[in-house]
Amino acid sequence: MIRYHVLFGICLLLALTGCLGSIAPITNSSETDDVLLGTWRACQGTKIVVARGGADSGGYTMKITDGETHKTVTYRLLILRIGNEEFADAFYAPRDVKADEFLAVHVIALIHHDGNDLLVRPMNYEWWNDEHLEGSGLHVVNGRDSLGLILGEPSDLRAVFAAHAHDPQVFLGPDKGRNYGRLKRQWSAEEARGCSEDL
Repeated sequence: MIRYHVLFGICLLLALTGCLGSIAPITNSSETDDVLLGTWRACQGTKIVVARGGADSGGYTMKITDGETHKTVTYRLLILRIGNEEFADAFYAPRDVKADEFLAVHVIALIHHDGNDLLVRPMNYEWWNDEHLEGSGLHVVNGRDSLGLILGEPSDLRAVFAAHAHDPQVFLGPDKGRNYGRLKRQWSAEEARGCSEDL
């Protein structure tokens, strides 16, 4: 149950109506992108602190503190570049185990950033289905509450990302009216006032 709970935690942060995770990680060894290090904030005040994961776990850690409840959950974060695109893979695993020894649910997103503004584009729940994935080696299992899981191998997942990274339907795009998936180092007062109430 905890895997589903933390998966929904990321989905709530991104204000998603449908959430899609993967049993397979996008990679087993993270690349580096230290521009991501430090503190980020979502429009409604949720704080995200990205730090190096350490020699044992690799990659990064991502500590998310809810702006209303102040509860904190720490995720592991892997980075992978495919061509000119950069992907982030966030998942929960206990600190005292290696990532490959724990069956986690991975939330994978296409990311774009300039050091001060970070756009997180998660997989589009409505696109990822067996019709689009025919012949890919991947399979989607749909659960209740618009929760889906992708089954398959990491190499098959990377192949689909490489083939469809520029397809606007595969990943959710920016929604300036709702600011979902948008993180900033600091929100201006005007931007904060423009935060949508439905996030």
